[in-house]
Amino acid sequence: MSDGVLLLRVQVTAQQASLSILLDGSTDISADVMNLPLGGADIFQPNDNVIFSRDEDGGVIVSIVGSMSFTVALNNVTSIPSLTISATISADFTQSGGVTSGLLGVMNGDPSDDLQFRNGTVLLQPATEREIFPVMQTWQITTAESFFTYSGGGNARDFAFPSHVPVFSDELSVDPAIEAQCGGNAECIFDATATGNINVGMETMAITNELEIQRTQTANQDPTITPGTPITIVLGQTVQYVFWIREVDAGDAVTVALEPIENTEVPNNTDIMADGPPAGDVQQYILTWTA
Repeated sequence: MSDGVLLLRVQVTAQQASLSILLDGSTDISADVMNLPLGGADIFQPNDNVIFSRDEDGGVIVSIVGSMSFTVALNNVTSIPSLTISATISADFTQSGGVTSGLLGVMNGDPSDDLQFRNGTVLLQPATEREIFPVMQTWQITTAESFFTYSGGGNARDFAFPSHVPVFSDELSVDPAIEAQCGGNAECIFDATATGNINVGMETMAITNELEIQRTQTANQDPTITPGTPITIVLGQTVQYVFWIREVDAGDAVTVALEPIENTEVPNNTDIMADGPPAGDVQQYILTWTA
């Protein structure tokens, strides 16, 4: 990938047991990255533009400062290792006028223009996968556009198969046994049917489920608290303090509790309760305690 500043290559090693990572096309930083502890406890930052870390499952997280992040993971569920790649675009990137294009579409909040040929022509939706395929073909890189280095004097053309036509999920004849094992998960059914390997499908389902959890967590917004009027407390006096909490995610439960700051404790005679039914997505609370 390249953003005009960063040139980075991540690939499976020749032994197919780990990842090889080259920065700027030639600097091998594989050991620095692959030796990082799992779970993001430490990072490796070779320059001002990129930060590397590892997730809990061993994937490599590549964070391009102020732009986007990629997670690349090596899967060994079959005899042929494969790479799983997921991308996250930061709010700073889009808010600063950043533009995406290609296989992942145009990130502008309008899904209707995501299926664009390289020349900018938009494929009208809805469209079948067979109709979408020619759009994807226009984004296949040429030898001149490739950022990869190739052993043995090869080039990008050695990995291009322009006459290949893939399997389309909306044209598949699905084995009921595969559908049952996948529990109706469309991604699992497609990969298991297309490859003839149920393990590939099950791994795909695990990945898509994890991505859905991450998407939900990212989309979930924290409640906002509106404080009430400041009050003066007299020792021995019972006081009440009114405040409001707004929860914009419909259906989410809000739990309100007091936690002491350093070197203090919450009095036993303290109570927080909702004051009547919520007004839309805003709930009023009353905090009562004796000083």
